[in-house]
Amino acid sequence: MEIPMDVIKQVQISLRKEANMSSYDPDDAPLPNLPSVEETLAELDPLSPYLRCKHCKGRLLRGVQTLTCVFCGRELCKDLPPNPVNFQDTFGYWWLLLSLSLSGSKIVDLPIGANELNRG
Repeated sequence: MEIPMDVIKQVQISLRKEANMSSYDPDDAPLPNLPSVEETLAELDPLSPYLRCKHCKGRLLRGVQTLTCVFCGRELCKDLPPNPVNFQDTFGYWWLLLSLSLSGSKIVDLPIGANELNRG
């Protein structure tokens, strides 16, 4: 089955006329220059430059404590590791508690006598 290109062009022309748009001519004036990716990112998410990756200009998820950029995968800081993320403050912790049917309000400890068994 052949695609009726003439019919498609006629529909395009009629839709453009209906919308009061001029017809597109690729040989006409050149298209305007588009902004770079970095400029577009800066407009969409106005952050300070030090909170962006030095390589791809992507947003650093942990700010200045970010070790690896999640957008380009490059290491950012090789000097000192950042402070660890407190697992109890994460969504994963609450998901784990819910999957174990726990609320997080009770302290879970080893059973009495477990220390005696481990002494060996």
